[in-house]
Amino acid sequence: MIGTTPSHKSVDYIVNEIFRLRRISRRTQQRLMTSLLEKRELNKQEEIQVKRVVDALHRGLLRVVD
Repeated sequence: MIGTTPSHKSVDYIVNEIFRLRRISRRTQQRLMTSLLEKRELNKQEEIQVKRVVDALHRGLLRVVD
């Protein structure tokens, strides 16, 4: 994805990256939020992915890094 701005990466790609690394940085959070906010509405899969990230954060399964 060379030359692709972070906001154009799919929610699925970003969430998979978060879980692959088992952490979320401020930059990744901003990319995810930008990707979500660019949409008029989320589809069911995107809703599930967002809930999965939030749940993992609450359960301490993901590290938050700067």
